[in-house]
Amino acid sequence: MTDESSDWEKRQRWLDSIVALREGRVLTQHDQDILVEHYDRVQRDLGAAVAELAPEYARRIREDGKDAADEWLAAASRELGVQSGRELRRTVDSLSIDPDS
Repeated sequence: MTDESSDWEKRQRWLDSIVALREGRVLTQHDQDILVEHYDRVQRDLGAAVAELAPEYARRIREDGKDAADEWLAAASRELGVQSGRELRRTVDSLSIDPDS
């Protein structure tokens, strides 16, 4: 199985769960659209971020050694995760779901 087909299958499983929530009237069509857009944007942005980190990681391996480069990569990855989490929170907060229902 290629990474591309695996990515498609992951997206399809995720989309199926979002559609089920809409069909169960937990989400509106608008909420579903927001979540699909968010998922696609995160995947695209993550791919771009990895592509941007790779040359810097390679440079750090050459200049600072693998251990230091790995520490830098771990810190950069954590920051990407924090940023992604903040964006997800904003997205979820924009949905029409009533947390008290």
